Amino acid sequence: RSRLETRVNFLRNDIDRNYEKKIAELRNIVDSTEDELAMYLQSSMVATGDVPVSVEAKADALVAAEVSLEAANASFERYVSKIADLEEAVRKHRKKQDDLKGNEERLHLDLEKEKNRLELLFNKRSVLLQKKADAERKIRDLGSLPSNFEKYRSTHLATLMKKLDKTKESLKKYSHVNKKALDQYTTFCEQRDSLLKRKAELDAGAHSIDDLILSLDQRKDEDIMRTFKGVSKNFSEVFTELVPTGKASLVMLKSSDEEELSDDEPVEDEVAPASGKRKRLAQMGPIQYTGVAMKVSFTRGGESYLLQQLSGGQKSIVALALIFAIQRLDPAPFYLFDEIDANLDATHRLAVANLIQKQAAQGTQFITTTFRPEFVNAGDQWFGVIHRNKVSSLEEVSKEDALSFINDEPAR
Repeated sequence: RSRLETRVNFLRNDIDRNYEKKIAELRNIVDSTEDELAMYLQSSMVATGDVPVSVEAKADALVAAEVSLEAANASFERYVSKIADLEEAVRKHRKKQDDLKGNEERLHLDLEKEKNRLELLFNKRSVLLQKKADAERKIRDLGSLPSNFEKYRSTHLATLMKKLDKTKESLKKYSHVNKKALDQYTTFCEQRDSLLKRKAELDAGAHSIDDLILSLDQRKDEDIMRTFKGVSKNFSEVFTELVPTGKASLVMLKSSDEEELSDDEPVEDEVAPASGKRKRLAQMGPIQYTGVAMKVSFTRGGESYLLQQLSGGQKSIVALALIFAIQRLDPAPFYLFDEIDANLDATHRLAVANLIQKQAAQGTQFITTTFRPEFVNAGDQWFGVIHRNKVSSLEEVSKEDALSFINDEPAR
């Protein structure tokens, strides 16, 4: 509709601006030509030879103007006809629009009626649902239905109500009896089954946890024993290197009701324990370890002593043997010793120095402070701590300077 109105307005404006203006101009030209022609014919001052030429030209111009006027009139008529058609189309569209508006209003009225009807249905549904809930509650209050209740489906409601009243009268003498006993029994049975099922699940979970704890305890004991065996074996070997005439062993101390465990059992059994040993550990349960003791002897065939029974120098040898035993089992990048040879005699100092030199050749770095020539001779690089003007400084020195410095120091 809007497009048609726009088109009509455009055509009207075009006619007003162009065609009517052009028609007016053509009419003015025709009128002026006719006036000039009349004035020219009446004039007698024009030469006889010139009159036919001027009149003929004016007549041609008049004919051309009339032709243009007729063409403009025809075009104007066409535009007028087209405007009439467009106005008719606009009128039809307006009528159609009015019809659609009427239909829309009717649909709105129908929609309001349907909404009202739907609201009534929802209210009715709510009432019915409430009645249903009340009926179900009353049925639950009656308790469990008998197995033969199907035969009462076709019985009239009034008859059923009479029977119900009689039944209520007869049940009054049993008013002290729990009417919900059967329902409670059913509920309690279901709860009991649920609890028993839950207990079985918890028992299974507890059994799995116990198995896991037992497995972890077994692995822990196996790892402890494997480490103990490795350290104990290295301890015996290192002590023999430091004291060729002696022997030493590690002893695992367990709880008071268990026997001591030494390194007499082969190490290979701990590295790859057999299934029989696993069963033995499982039967024994987790082993309660209380500590590690050391038994050493500095003479071949002599009596073995505990660490508490040794002198200061012997304790130093045993401690160094344990450190080097651990180092062989789990090497560290470097070791820092501070005068570990202070309590050792010359023989043991030389043995420790040779052992350090042997271990260093395998890639481990040893840094030690000493005032003894045995450690200086075993070193690869030497540093001296110089004290000047109340300030200490560290300087790299040669082996000869280090030995000279040690020889010049008083015995410590």
